[in-house]
Amino acid sequence: MVFSDNFTAWIPILGVYVYAGNRLLPTTQNLFQDVANVRAHQAVVELMFDHLQTNERPLPAERAPQLKPLPFDREIRLQDLRFRYPGTVAGGGPRFD
Repeated sequence: MVFSDNFTAWIPILGVYVYAGNRLLPTTQNLFQDVANVRAHQAVVELMFDHLQTNERPLPAERAPQLKPLPFDREIRLQDLRFRYPGTVAGGGPRFD
């Protein structure tokens, strides 16, 4: 069949390749899009890579400065707290009293 001159013998094989290519098309598009995103953000990727390659590591817990907890007596109270979206009329939104 490889050396066949009969074109009708090639139609099923060609159909399989077209179907497989059609199924692989979204995956290859995503691959090219991801490569383009990495190239567009190459400076950030290089900066992160360089940062991860440095010898600076965070201090171990025993060498980290000890922080005192903030005092907490009774409650945390939010009084007259209001929120409104930009461009809306004041006073029409929810109140949290």
